[in-house]
Amino acid sequence: RILQEMHRAQPPILHRDIKPSNIIRTSGGRICLLDMNAARRMSPGKAQDTQLIGTVGYAAPEQYRGGVDAAADVYGVAATVFRTVTGNEPPAGNNRAKNSDDLFMSAEVAEELTQPVCVALFNALQVQPDQRLSRQQEDRRTHQDQADRDQEFEAEGMSNALVILGTE
Repeated sequence: RILQEMHRAQPPILHRDIKPSNIIRTSGGRICLLDMNAARRMSPGKAQDTQLIGTVGYAAPEQYRGGVDAAADVYGVAATVFRTVTGNEPPAGNNRAKNSDDLFMSAEVAEELTQPVCVALFNALQVQPDQRLSRQQEDRRTHQDQADRDQEFEAEGMSNALVILGTE
């Protein structure tokens, strides 16, 4: 929910470096987003950043081109969830721009997740940012009332990461 608040601010605030080491769970179960050094307010009318900020595998493809909006943070959270549930590092965003079919999830991992979670995860990892956000918003509406959204996930941090992503 912290990202929702950051993205709703006027002007919106972007984190730009979401990755596993920047998300912690406190002893009280609260999820915290760390390392706000890369965060910035979006500048109205400014289409590009002056420098690449982000971590390979977690930076969205558009971050390599300099254009960043809220979709880049969605991608970072989804890449973090992908790492959590698969145990695999996500592929570099600049390579994904060339080959968008490079995500691999073993059948064993996929079987442990609900279908809405798999769909939301892969939609949030779309190469094109406009597809990423529109599909995420569509998924949220479509699956909002499904009972599975409250299912507990075996992978540590999965449900908390999905709360940050905004799919629950």
